[in-house]
Amino acid sequence: SELTSSNLSISPDSLLAKLRSSLDPNFRKQNCRILSSAYEISISFAKNQMHLIWLFTLNNLAKYNEHI
Repeated sequence: SELTSSNLSISPDSLLAKLRSSLDPNFRKQNCRILSSAYEISISFAKNQMHLIWLFTLNNLAKYNEHI
């Protein structure tokens, strides 16, 4: 299934809270693994979003230049 903003609900605040709690030495290793994969997913998702925004901007600039 495709990753979309609706089914990938990791808010920055909750992610920060989880990262802070992972600094606790008693934090279980399993939770650290889940956390790191969630972090990687959110980072890659953000990069994909930026890529789409960039392509959209370039496309609009190209259209704008045609009208000049």
